Amino acid sequence: RIERRIVAEMIEVRVTDAGPGIPAELQERIMVPFFTTKTKDRGTGLGLSIARKNMESIGGHLRYDPDSPHTCFILEIPLAVQQRGDLASA
Repeated sequence: RIERRIVAEMIEVRVTDAGPGIPAELQERIMVPFFTTKTKDRGTGLGLSIARKNMESIGGHLRYDPDSPHTCFILEIPLAVQQRGDLASA
């Protein structure tokens, strides 16, 4: 399920699947580059860390919602992105 709403100066997009969530002992590590719970032939562990870095480069955020009964990530996207010189190198 994908939901969106405006909160302050951000668009909040919640992406929720039917999964049971992420175990508490893994939640702090899921956005660390190369961390994965998958086998080596199934992933590199870069997806969430790249997505988080991309969101931060525009002044947004990507976070996991530990209070959701299902697996849920929240993207906070600024309504207005100021043009910055460092974005060209991102």
